[in-house]
Amino acid sequence: MNIKIPEDVLTYNRGLPQKILFIIPYGSTLYGTTTKDSDLDLIAIYIPTKLEFVTNNTSQLPKKKFVIEDKIVEVDYINLFTLFHRFLKGESLAIEVFSYLKVNKTEDYISEFILEFGENLQIIDVLPMLQFANKNADFVRDKAERYNVLHSLLDWCGSKDPNDLVINRADELKILLSGNTKYFRESPLIIAGKTIKKLLFVKDFQNHIKAQLGRYSDRTVSMYETGIDIRGTGHAIRQLYQIQDILTRGYIRFPLVKRDILINIKTGKISKEEIFKILTNELTETQSMLTLIPRFFTLRQASKMSAEKFLESRGFPFLGKLYLSEN
Repeated sequence: MNIKIPEDVLTYNRGLPQKILFIIPYGSTLYGTTTKDSDLDLIAIYIPTKLEFVTNNTSQLPKKKFVIEDKIVEVDYINLFTLFHRFLKGESLAIEVFSYLKVNKTEDYISEFILEFGENLQIIDVLPMLQFANKNADFVRDKAERYNVLHSLLDWCGSKDPNDLVINRADELKILLSGNTKYFRESPLIIAGKTIKKLLFVKDFQNHIKAQLGRYSDRTVSMYETGIDIRGTGHAIRQLYQIQDILTRGYIRFPLVKRDILINIKTGKISKEEIFKILTNELTETQSMLTLIPRFFTLRQASKMSAEKFLESRGFPFLGKLYLSEN
């Protein structure tokens, strides 16, 4: 996958005191899911200055945003030390970088060293990615549910005398919320997180609900109208596809093999019922794949220890030699 790096980005990078090792595509550009409205996201892997190296300072450079020909180009700068540690933690971004380098091999000795580090792992720890996908799926469902509850309460308020006391209508609200303890509790009376005081009028409760709804983004409003958070669900499904690739091949292929499905989700060409079905099926499939790997949980710990030892024995000397070679 060859992506032309804008000259403005290259010029800016040449002015940095840190040495830039690689610039690779990220996000939809890497996944192969770009649309006409997509920005260009890049990751620049860099080595810290000699002073930062000696003091073991692994702080990150701030992101840089460019506007080139009406297109937003955002560069995320990641310290090489940080990349290694994020990889060991099972973070998707770091795993994607390693996978990209594996697929787009170069003869550069730096690339070879990074790949050798990754290959010291017997198995890549995908549990954080799976947890993210599960959390994302749960978050999507919970946020949509709460938005629906607030909207129902707003409609209820609109049908009542604004000068009625809410506490006198507790039985109605219990029925409205089907006794769901997440949103309705008695003694004291709490509705959707709001403690109902004895002198709380319907009109004041209505204003409170409006304020709560006002905190939701346009994305959530769209989610309420369609019954699904397209973006969040798409991210969860994408990560499940990536995990499956890792478990079967040891790395992620780019562009993503099932990118057409992700594009169709992103552009609204798949119904919400079908999207939920895909999410449920892929979660089940991924969890089943994990159970088929012998000693997965033992291997993930052993792999981390192996890679950490490699980094301790060869990582820092390698970087030291890299600095010496520049003199």
